Amino acid sequence: MGLCYELINPDIDEAAIHERTTKDRVLAIAKAKLEAAVAMTGYTDTLPVLAADTSIECNKVEFGKPLDEHHASQMLRALSGRAHQVYTAVVVKTAAGVICDTVTTTVWFRQLSDEDIGEYCRSKEPLGKAGAYAIQGKGAMFVKRIDGSYSNVVGLPIFETANLLKTAGVAL
Repeated sequence: MGLCYELINPDIDEAAIHERTTKDRVLAIAKAKLEAAVAMTGYTDTLPVLAADTSIECNKVEFGKPLDEHHASQMLRALSGRAHQVYTAVVVKTAAGVICDTVTTTVWFRQLSDEDIGEYCRSKEPLGKAGAYAIQGKGAMFVKRIDGSYSNVVGLPIFETANLLKTAGVAL
């Protein structure tokens, strides 16, 4: 989007945030990140603050970031040959208040072999990625199709984020 920004990594306890649905949980986590970032920066209403969170759900089970390679392989086996939803919540704070949007994209994986999963996990790419894959990397080889925003699956839905920033008065 051509914006200048400062990256802040607020330390929040995501495990302490419990909501009924994955969609509600990503929104609650994004809001918690926003509040923590505002507190860390001594926010003065002069610049907007943006926070986001992404998670994946398959068969009513939420998949966050894997703990290790073994956990990543378990996630990938669960996603193999199935559709899953990627939820991202984006929250923006300005002097006028807080605005937010939550985006859902459905992703279909092809059937994955043990070899596919093992090789991918050894690449270390799944670590630190919700659902244990990166659609913008080698994980794209597993994706048969998507319905919705590609950038949402990457981790930040650009179209919706741009609309929130424009609504917040940011010139793009």
